[in-house]
Amino acid sequence: MDNQPDILRYQRDRSLADVPGFSVGLQLRLPDNTKVYLALGPAEFTLTFSDDIALHYDLQGRFTKFVTLADYHRRSLSGKILHTTKSEGIRREIVADDSIIERARERVLRVLEAFSGGRCSVSATGGKGDDGASPSGIEFARPENAPELFRPLLELAAHFDIAASHADAASFRALYRDVAILPPDQYNALVFQATEGCAYHGCLFCDFYRDRSFRAKTPEEFVAHVDAVVAFHGKTHRNSIFLGEANALMLPHETLMEMLRIIHDKFRFCFGSGSRMGVPPVSSGNPPSRTGETPVPLFTGIASFVDTFTRRPDFAALAQLGLSRIYVGMETGSDELLRWLRKPATAESVVATVTAAKAAGTSVGVIVLLGAGGERFAEAHVRETVRVLNALPLGKGDYIYFSPLVVKPGSAYDAPLLSPEQIRNQEQEIRAGLQIFPKPYVARYEVEAFVY
Repeated sequence: MDNQPDILRYQRDRSLADVPGFSVGLQLRLPDNTKVYLALGPAEFTLTFSDDIALHYDLQGRFTKFVTLADYHRRSLSGKILHTTKSEGIRREIVADDSIIERARERVLRVLEAFSGGRCSVSATGGKGDDGASPSGIEFARPENAPELFRPLLELAAHFDIAASHADAASFRALYRDVAILPPDQYNALVFQATEGCAYHGCLFCDFYRDRSFRAKTPEEFVAHVDAVVAFHGKTHRNSIFLGEANALMLPHETLMEMLRIIHDKFRFCFGSGSRMGVPPVSSGNPPSRTGETPVPLFTGIASFVDTFTRRPDFAALAQLGLSRIYVGMETGSDELLRWLRKPATAESVVATVTAAKAAGTSVGVIVLLGAGGERFAEAHVRETVRVLNALPLGKGDYIYFSPLVVKPGSAYDAPLLSPEQIRNQEQEIRAGLQIFPKPYVARYEVEAFVY
């Protein structure tokens, strides 16, 4: 056995111990002289080939990503394939062709065949987390132990073909129907749907929930849903929880509190200094559950959308059960434009809701709709949005998202659209007018590229 095969290009400047989240590495040289590096993390494993192609799978064997130097394909749990290209700026699109799954599987089969037949040279290493412990809780000292960690994972991945992907997506739809949209910092959240659809359904610009009626789950239904979600995801890398869909926080107070208690009692959370929503705390693996029987992930909090025109929740009570962040679709600071958009909120209601949440210690994400109302409202949209954003008690740990208007075919929105250049200029004008210190995180929110 050759214990020192040539390292791959991406390994030359760092060891496995320098790669966050991975604890075990295994390098192979296949019979055709192809070098492959396998790395195991707490919730995924990867195969990186000497032609600079990397494959990602979760620990249930689901294909998640095919990466090259120029682009990558990511498969969502719903079966959608998001193709991102990196040349001449970042471009993203959902593609109908899912043959990338079979391309990945062919590579896995090559590795598994050589791996299982003993027709490859092997070397291995164990990595450490920042606290000196293995992030996945797995360590080994002898290279001959490494194959037994990866063999069952490769076998699972080898069975994930296009048919398996379609069946898995059908299971997802039976569980969720869909996850229409999440804020960007929650794309990696574990989603539980306390409600389905949108209770209002009247905004001129929103098509996320047009195909479904609003329904609130009973607490009994919610318990079953949470258990089914956990079973579907398996060992997950998701580190926050999102309570969906559009209007979960408008539920009656006692119902909402009961649902948060269900989550709070089933999962472990890390609150306090040193942790914030969306950033996993340092730990030596999954902590024990409250009963000490089953390891469960450590989550950084619970997040949810909130509207500002129904009922303002008791944020202090919700925060006690883990609500860490809310997201407000402000859209604009102009009341006239809000009325035109058929959104029954006001600038005053946005300020009141955000102020109440911040007073309870809950962080806030505010979403601004770029291009709303077209040229007719452009001047007022910029002016009033700047005014209201500066009036909000935002700061470090909060978010402001600029989301370009997307109008789907058949939408009721019929105003002339601004050009991409006009959209960029509008964003720059609003950004230039912000006078918030300490500054919140400010970023684009490209809704058309979202997949879960």
